[in-house]
Amino acid sequence: MPAVFANSLNEAGISVLAGMFQLDVDLCYSEATILYGMLDYEDASTLVEVVSLMKKLQHNKIYKNFYKLAVTLLNVPVTTTTCEPSHSKVGFVKSAVRSSMK
Repeated sequence: MPAVFANSLNEAGISVLAGMFQLDVDLCYSEATILYGMLDYEDASTLVEVVSLMKKLQHNKIYKNFYKLAVTLLNVPVTTTTCEPSHSKVGFVKSAVRSSMK
């Protein structure tokens, strides 16, 4: 996700992400451009740092669209490991059923 980091901020990445989460694309990009242009956000390299600074400086109330996008991205799971245990259990069931068959 290239739009997540300040050093790789681009309009296309934010547009795609804002569109996925049904947010106003133009407002999200405009707010991100304004925020990353501020001196307070110069050293913020990750999305967690940006969200923390926004909360600390109360910019989350002013730049609501980008804040909503950032918080939503932080809540998206990175992997889908919850399905893996069910796949491993299938192997046990199959082998138990196979061994009991004549």
